[in-house]
Amino acid sequence: MSHRPDWERQREFLLRLYFGEADVKDGFTGRAYRDFNRTLHGLGQHVEKERMKELAAESIRTSLAELAAMVPHTSENLREAFDYWHSSACSCIVRCFAQFGAFNYGQAQKWLNMTIKYRWFFSESDPLNEWFKAAHVPVDDYVLRAAEDAGISSPVRLPWSRWDASAYLSFQNRVREHAA
Repeated sequence: MSHRPDWERQREFLLRLYFGEADVKDGFTGRAYRDFNRTLHGLGQHVEKERMKELAAESIRTSLAELAAMVPHTSENLREAFDYWHSSACSCIVRCFAQFGAFNYGQAQKWLNMTIKYRWFFSESDPLNEWFKAAHVPVDDYVLRAAEDAGISSPVRLPWSRWDASAYLSFQNRVREHAA
């Protein structure tokens, strides 16, 4: 008679299968990279691609550790503090790909936001949970279609992966207004 593994073992197996790392939090960053990397045209041929990717992944891990250590003073400054942190983190990611030259804020937000979302979804207790109310929607084609259905138009006539910081924050603010 066979015995099924308990729920926790099944969960651990699926996490490692999908995220592929012994340290699942590092796997979240890698999986989130795969969520947007189809928008990186030409990176595969760049001689420094692995180095740039690892620098950016390390930048994300460092930024998330900094966010986890930050405690907002009041709920009123939660969004402002998160937006400031997010902008800084995305700018760091973009700078990691400076040699490549064709890496945009829209790509950085997707990588960062999906890493955060995976952590929230798969981690029962995470210091990032304090920031949930201020979090951003990870912008992609699915989110843009849903937003359009809700009457929220794209701020620019570019694919989300080509957005700059201004277009991105404008969209996030419109989503927040609509959600309120």
